[in-house]
Parts: sequence; structure tokens; C-alpha cells
Amino acid sequence: MTRETEQALLNFCVRQRDQFEAAEWLKVPHPERDEFLAAVLFLAGVDWYGYRNELVNIATQIEPESIGHLSKVVGRTGFDLSRFSNSLRQQLKHESVVRAS
Repeated sequence: MTRETEQALLNFCVRQRDQFEAAEWLKVPHPERDEFLAAVLFLAGVDWYGYRNELVNIATQIEPESIGHLSKVVGRTGFDLSRFSNSLRQQLKHESVVRAS
């Protein structure tokens, strides 16, 4: 994943946190489907993002057998979950500070 596509994915996830639209997720707004699926599965499994049921449903629609197989999807892509998690959390925190001021 390039830095540009990574930032686009992070921006999408930040926007969706405030205004979740399942239809937008189903359009797979990322050039690499498996990377996007890894992000969806990851977010469905963390307690700090929200929308767990919706994200599980989206992952199932993208790839029915993907639930419970995050490591397999990550293995197909080399998706850096730690980097993604840290970057997304930082952006979400930044957005909340900006909105509060």
C-alpha cells in the first residue's frame, strides 16, 4: 500500500466513524480489495471504532468466508495492522480535538 492510498483509506474510515454509511463501504473505496477487507475485519474486531455488526455484514458481503480469518486476509496482503491502528487512532483523536475547539 502506498502512503497515498493508506491516507485515503484512513480518511475514509475517519469520515465513516462520524457518518457511517454501509453502502459507501460496499463500494470498496480502496484500490486493493484485500487490503480494504483487512481494514474492515480489523475494525469489526476492535471495541474503539464501533459499528461491529455493520462491519461484519460488510465483510461477509465482500467475502463470505472472511469472518474469523483476519490473519489469512492480512497474509494475502501484508497489511500492517499495527500501523493502520495507530494512524487511525491518531487521526480520530485529532479530529475530536479539532471539533472541540
